Amino acid sequence: SSLHLYRNKTMKNIARILILACCLILASCNSARYVERLRQKIRIEKFDSIQLQGLTGALITLDATNQTGRNLSVESAQLTLKYDGTRAVTFQLREPVTLPKRYSGKIELGMRMKISNPFAAMGVWGQLQRRDTQHVTVSLEMSAKFGGFKKNILYEDVQLEQFLRTFALSLDDIWNIISE
Repeated sequence: SSLHLYRNKTMKNIARILILACCLILASCNSARYVERLRQKIRIEKFDSIQLQGLTGALITLDATNQTGRNLSVESAQLTLKYDGTRAVTFQLREPVTLPKRYSGKIELGMRMKISNPFAAMGVWGQLQRRDTQHVTVSLEMSAKFGGFKKNILYEDVQLEQFLRTFALSLDDIWNIISE
């Protein structure tokens, strides 16, 4: 019975880390100078459900809005979280996802997850819980389209809070989404 409780807690933590990855990937689609305006028009309203697929992936359903006149497509994305320079966990978008123009509704994100170092992953989670992320860095490689414009986005070993600020987000914003 304690193994069952441990498994449920572990799966819940994995789901929360997957939500964090989705937030970071979708938030990073916005160009820095348009962030505030686009943030008002392109939003993740809430996370609807997470269907874990073993220990290596999930199908995440969320309510999102795109009030612009252009489609937002994420063609590929890979996000890595590191703890004290050690690769902890990597998330990869399984297939392209599009948020259609003038759309409000559900979208699904298929994510793959690879835990490179379980102890580093626990360190990342502990830092997130304490909201002390000085030892957590983010790397992101992504290809996205907004209307007819294609953009490749690359961030390497950026402090998590600095990465979030780039997209007008805070750790509290992410925590509020994860905690729902």
